[in-house]
Amino acid sequence: MKYIGIIFLLLVFFNCASSKQPKPIEPNPLIFSENSTPGLVVGTITFLHEKARFGNYIVQVTNMSSDEDVAKRNSTTITLVPNLLWMAKHDGELDDGHTYLIVFKRMKGSYEINHIDVNGQGYLTTFSSVYKNFSIPFEIEEGKITYIGNLLIDEFSGNSSYGIMHRNNFERDMEELQKFYPNVKFSSENVNQSTFGIE
Repeated sequence: MKYIGIIFLLLVFFNCASSKQPKPIEPNPLIFSENSTPGLVVGTITFLHEKARFGNYIVQVTNMSSDEDVAKRNSTTITLVPNLLWMAKHDGELDDGHTYLIVFKRMKGSYEINHIDVNGQGYLTTFSSVYKNFSIPFEIEEGKITYIGNLLIDEFSGNSSYGIMHRNNFERDMEELQKFYPNVKFSSENVNQSTFGIE
């Protein structure tokens, strides 16, 4: 009986640990059109392996304004949380969990994503790292969608910088955006695309 109680408590613990944090900053249903004051950013992050190496992944979105207050106010983070129940594995919306759909609003300006903070927890220890050595600069305009592309990450590439690639997957990603956020209205004229490839 004692062992059943222990197993139950472990299940509750891991289930709580695996619950998703709010990944897109915006609630669903998300309302957006060309009359909206902020711009909308859309992209995807794909992990090549189903197994998750870390417990969470914090995408750093940096506003590049020279005004320190503006930069701090408009910068943000997006946290991706794998399913940590039993075996840690990615739990995104697309590609059988390998791909996370990223959608968030931000005010007009220049931005950059150039690193992802990662951390995890082992037996009596915690560990952290950072995915870096890449840069995705992009501009946000009022009432427009900015597509930042598909970032591919190989967590088990065997080198310290990890395997990171950046590609255009526009048609698929925008189609999935419409499935998850049907109230987002856009036409080809109000969609900007970032430069693809790691800078």
